[in-house]
Amino acid sequence: KKFTDWLENRFEKNFTLLGAISRNIRQTWRHMGSPGGTPELKRANWPEYHGPADRLIAEGLDKARSSMDRIALMAEEHGTSLILVIYPWLEQIDAGISPSRPEKFWSQWCQKKGVLLVNLFPLFVPMGKNYEKKYCLKGDGHWNPDGHRIVADALFPYLEKALAGKIPKP
Repeated sequence: KKFTDWLENRFEKNFTLLGAISRNIRQTWRHMGSPGGTPELKRANWPEYHGPADRLIAEGLDKARSSMDRIALMAEEHGTSLILVIYPWLEQIDAGISPSRPEKFWSQWCQKKGVLLVNLFPLFVPMGKNYEKKYCLKGDGHWNPDGHRIVADALFPYLEKALAGKIPKP
């Protein structure tokens, strides 16, 4: 953001030809190369994005799947159960899409691997804008004490069963 602000406010205003080239490149990037259209502000919209950067998203999901495959294998080798917990980002809560792309992706992975999925999207997405006001640190997307409390309350029944060795199968 600082760099594009500098381009807009200093470079593009003072160098006509280079400024026009810079502006065109920046606008093309925002329009074509950035999932949300504005890389600085909408970088977290990738889960629901479909467009020119889909290949990059697919590569990232493949890496995440591969890493989780290794974790699932390690858990199996050690005779322990695995629970996958997913939760939405602020942008996903604002979008209000359910089921979201991450929910579908990880639900399919968990079904295939026999891993219990704890999906916190249905807990948070319906809250909309109230979520950030009530459960996040001011000016920050991270949970405040109330946010940690609601997550702990949602996870407690699963953790209790895990500690008792009674994790339900998906």
